[in-house]
Amino acid sequence: MAAVAGGRAAAGRAGTLDPAGGARILPRSGSGAFGSRQQRDADADRAEPASALPAGCCAATTPPSGGVAAVNYDSPREIVETLQREGIGPKKRWGQNFLIDGNVRRAIVGLAERAGHERLWEIGPGIGSLTDLLLHSGPVTVFEIDWGIIRFLQRRFADQPLRIVAGDAVETIARAADEAAAAADVVVGNLPYRSASAIVAALLDLSPPPRRMVITVQKEMAGRMLAPPGSRNYSAFSVAVQAVCSVARRFDITPACFYPAPEVVSTVLTLTRRPDRLIPADRKLFVRVKDALFAGRRKTVLNNLKQRRDLGIHDADSAVQLLGSCGIDPATRAEQLPPEAFIRLADQIYRLQQSSLG
Repeated sequence: MAAVAGGRAAAGRAGTLDPAGGARILPRSGSGAFGSRQQRDADADRAEPASALPAGCCAATTPPSGGVAAVNYDSPREIVETLQREGIGPKKRWGQNFLIDGNVRRAIVGLAERAGHERLWEIGPGIGSLTDLLLHSGPVTVFEIDWGIIRFLQRRFADQPLRIVAGDAVETIARAADEAAAAADVVVGNLPYRSASAIVAALLDLSPPPRRMVITVQKEMAGRMLAPPGSRNYSAFSVAVQAVCSVARRFDITPACFYPAPEVVSTVLTLTRRPDRLIPADRKLFVRVKDALFAGRRKTVLNNLKQRRDLGIHDADSAVQLLGSCGIDPATRAEQLPPEAFIRLADQIYRLQQSSLG
């Protein structure tokens, strides 16, 4: 049975599975992480009433009546007609492009390689093109921000083990893992272009990260995730991904495979958690160090670090000493360093900070 847990798109209302069936909607006070402008945008895009329940109340509801007939996800015409009939229009704000190619959806699901016991999440399910196949191997949790799509999925998969987390995936991924007392083992997602890097970062921040991710992203972004040290596309994002995962390009998807057709080619990647993944002593510090080294791309790591008092580096001499203790040439540029070097440097700064406290 499809159940909904609320988040950002729920405009301040959170939901958990009701034992009697359907979804239990629990109110949340204040605007939370949503923010006033974003909340107004979401209110304008969803059809349900904006009024909230009084504080402390809850309402048990069943999935909307009038289930929808099965959709032929191999038929582009039927997918588009379903979207039009349901009044689900693609929204540029959320980068919505719906997969309409049957061969592509089967190829993506085939890459998931889910074992029977593994927890599976799908990011950005649309109207269920991938969800329909993913449910064949067991329960699925999907993350969706659009309430029009959420209501459709509730009816379309009302009798199947589907859990819907309503809201912005960037903001709800960590909370969903906490509530389930475990993160996903496998993640599949056609990621919205505008927030793809933030979604990947949120998944990598989980402890542990997913064993395997099958994601569709803009081809340019795929290039950054795949870029080796020393290449033009190697970036702070490359470091963050490759420190945790082995990244492989699987295939490209032409714009004609989506509705509406995007202006760019998409790429399907698999991210497989490295058994020897690098775990920094302090992940937030690692992110700060990584970003500091890439702050001036044409500068040496010495020039990017020598005035970073927030990292405990007060001058060039202390920066040279720190870099030398990590085996890093001060004249090197950040794009020449492998992920391991960023971890070593961040961990050395962490040790120095801890020793100064003691």
